[in-house]
Amino acid sequence: MRKLLLKSFLMVVIFWWIVAFLVFSLADPSTNLAVLERLQSLAPFLTLSLPRQASALDALHLQFLALKYWTLPVLGLSALVAGMGVGLAVLYTRFRIQQRHLREQPANRYWRDLGITLGELPIPPVLPSEETVLSGLPAEETNAPAPDESPATLNRLQALPAVHRELIDQIIGVLAAHPEAYVGPGHKTSLLEHSLNVLEVSLSRKESETEPLLPVAAIAHDLGKITAFEKQEDGSFKRVRWHDKESARILATLDGWWKLPEIERKSLLLALRYDHSSGNIPFLGKGVRERTLSLQNLLETSDRVATAEEKKVVLADLPLPDMVFEAFLKALPTFPLHVAGFAPAKNVKAAGWKKGDVLYLLENQCRERVLQVMDPDINAALGGLYRAQNTIAPFSQALFQALESRALLIREYNGQVVKAEEPMWNILSGTKEFKSVIMIRITEAMRLKLPETDTTYDITVTGSLRSSPPGEMAVASLDMAGLLRKPKKPRPPVETPPTEEGEAVAFKGGYKVKPADALGVPVTEAIEASAFVATPPRTEPSSEPAVATDPVEPFDVVQTQLPSIEEPGVQDAGPALETAAAGSNTGPVSKKKRVLKKPPARSVK
Repeated sequence: MRKLLLKSFLMVVIFWWIVAFLVFSLADPSTNLAVLERLQSLAPFLTLSLPRQASALDALHLQFLALKYWTLPVLGLSALVAGMGVGLAVLYTRFRIQQRHLREQPANRYWRDLGITLGELPIPPVLPSEETVLSGLPAEETNAPAPDESPATLNRLQALPAVHRELIDQIIGVLAAHPEAYVGPGHKTSLLEHSLNVLEVSLSRKESETEPLLPVAAIAHDLGKITAFEKQEDGSFKRVRWHDKESARILATLDGWWKLPEIERKSLLLALRYDHSSGNIPFLGKGVRERTLSLQNLLETSDRVATAEEKKVVLADLPLPDMVFEAFLKALPTFPLHVAGFAPAKNVKAAGWKKGDVLYLLENQCRERVLQVMDPDINAALGGLYRAQNTIAPFSQALFQALESRALLIREYNGQVVKAEEPMWNILSGTKEFKSVIMIRITEAMRLKLPETDTTYDITVTGSLRSSPPGEMAVASLDMAGLLRKPKKPRPPVETPPTEEGEAVAFKGGYKVKPADALGVPVTEAIEASAFVATPPRTEPSSEPAVATDPVEPFDVVQTQLPSIEEPGVQDAGPALETAAAGSNTGPVSKKKRVLKKPPARSVK
């Protein structure tokens, strides 16, 4: 725009100069002579030889003198003034541009080719880092510890693409620069060592050969704990942010993450950002969400395996059974038991029963309450409330050892013996069955911590935990564990009516009918619960002579829906059948039929 305006201005000036030149050239010579005389009077130092009178012969000479002493000097002066003006404008423009650059020069205005001219650009803080080359060189040439001593795992690490190895080095550098970062309860290692252990497990998995993001996610999954937990004055840590969100934020500040392909960059960031809330993963393109979920599943398994190995080391040198037993005695007064006059809060689950010298405790309720009074690190090392399916929790194993060593664990009752590794029973409290019950002998020290009165329910031991048929629940679920309900009244035993020939007999599988000897008719037995066989009514012998009739055919079997065997008083006799022999003395069988009358048709006028 500026160039077009300047060009137009110069063209206008030159045009009018040309017009003025032509006007002076074609003007009367006396006019040029008057101009030159006026110029000589203004500039006496000019020596001009002017004629007395202007004639046509002197017109060209006068025009040359006007061009030499007037036009060219004025033109030069104008160019000089214009040049000075342009120079001043250029200097002023450069000054303003320099001032603008000075305003934009301070920090927080540019980040990764993104900048603003007003205000400050919010830039995520970049954490300090130490230079490491763990994944790029052999283990003997690096100063940092190798993730695994096995050559196969190290070869898998070095076989990763260059961009992934570079990002792993940057993440390890950030972790190495924060040795005091929070790791979590139940860990005695640093955050760097824990991350390297997870990296080792992930590299040992076969999936790492096809998913190069798995080792990267393994080393970066707890990166956010550096800023998510702040250390207090007493040495404890306080959570101020969510560490999975912080892990994604810190990852985005590393140069190696920006060098990944777009789909890998998104999948890795989402896997860390929504590590504990995978249901909130947004849709960021085709295939991103599927790869993110797959990466999270692989990462969760690797982290669980590495954490379990670390917690075994924590518990290895501790007298765990004694510590668990002390915590058990400490938490014993807080156990809600089924006792007379005890009115717990609504929806409070009972932990067990006290009956004589035996204490019956539900395993899951006992584990939950004892772990609350234990050291948080020991609690986490024992796995907390988590228990793998069809396994005994580490806490329960330690409690069984402590009770067994003190001869307090009841493993034999009425000739039944439970396994040493699974010493739990199934009991009946009133009419309700409970599984995974620990039977403990009550000592004098324990009696002081328990209620004085016993439970009013009748406790019946039905067998060991695994004595139930396969497929049933082996551990009591929370909704079945000790709900405070009044025991139901036992049902009276089912009385079986006396049977005669041709009458129905109740049994567990359904009903069956004995054949009637009087008629000699073979009758098929019903073996299903819904089968019923109807028989003809019994008849008295007649004094009249017998009349020859056709052979009697067997009666048909009528299938009808019967009530449950648990409600024998509501039995249906079933429909009556007609006799098959014509002219017999048994008499007709009355049958009531319900006739549905068709309503009369209504005429419409």
